[in-house]
Amino acid sequence: MEIQLHADDLGLTPEINRAIFDLADQGLLDSVSLIVNGPVIDDALQGLRQRPWLRWNLHINLVEGCPVSPIGDVPLLVDERGQFRHSFLGILIRSMPVYRPRPQFRLQIATEIRNQIRFVQRELSPTALRVDSHQHTHIIPMIASLVHRLARANRMEYIRGVRDLIEPGLRDWYRFSAWMNAGKSLLLRILQFGNDRRHYAFWKGAADADDAQERIIGIFLSGGMKLPAIARTLARIDRQTKGQAKVLLLFHPGDYSGGGPETVTLQEGHQSQFFDYCSLAARNQEYQTMLSAELRVLLAEFRGASQRN
Repeated sequence: MEIQLHADDLGLTPEINRAIFDLADQGLLDSVSLIVNGPVIDDALQGLRQRPWLRWNLHINLVEGCPVSPIGDVPLLVDERGQFRHSFLGILIRSMPVYRPRPQFRLQIATEIRNQIRFVQRELSPTALRVDSHQHTHIIPMIASLVHRLARANRMEYIRGVRDLIEPGLRDWYRFSAWMNAGKSLLLRILQFGNDRRHYAFWKGAADADDAQERIIGIFLSGGMKLPAIARTLARIDRQTKGQAKVLLLFHPGDYSGGGPETVTLQEGHQSQFFDYCSLAARNQEYQTMLSAELRVLLAEFRGASQRN
């Protein structure tokens, strides 16, 4: 079994940056996702430049904070303060044909995504681009189509999917995961199924065809990535695939040992309902899980089992 450890939200807060770079420096992290319109993006960019070996994804952000684009270019996306106004569900609803300003809305979404891509190309000069998104908005069909359309022109080699989410069973759900994550996982599965059918050509020609079948642990368990749940989920995947799966463990770490706000958000009054919403305590717990010797032992066990198979 090939297992990769990934951390989202680099650039969001100093505590998140500190945790991510600490994990990377200890060899406990394989890749990260970068929020280019985060409040501490400069520190994040400096840290990535100092660690050229650390693989990173553009974490497209359309739901929190301010856009990279001039406000006048994306008026349908922002409120009177110039901050993103729509949640995941708000964008999903407005992406439907019944929404009358949909063509303009789609154009403005495309403008913002393109400008976020240009930002990382200018600042980090990647040879190829890897993409995912804050709160998984790139799985919304309209946005998925835009991202795949931009893939070839921007040398995009990887778009994170949410395929084959494997729940660890109801007992782990009740212990470790908010009830909203169940609805989130179901909706994302439905949307991803349609995206796979529409954009099969991208995955057929992907640099790493295995990315099309990558399994993710950390969406259903978002905010609850603890060892028992991880172990049970890996065991289930191992049984189903006979140890041949490619698995991404998705964490949201933050070093909040010194305290901080109750929740992490880019703006006041943001509607975090339904999708990724990690409290200070949850982020700190996930950071400690990633640091633990127990996790390293667990991963070695499953990686070793796949080699024996």
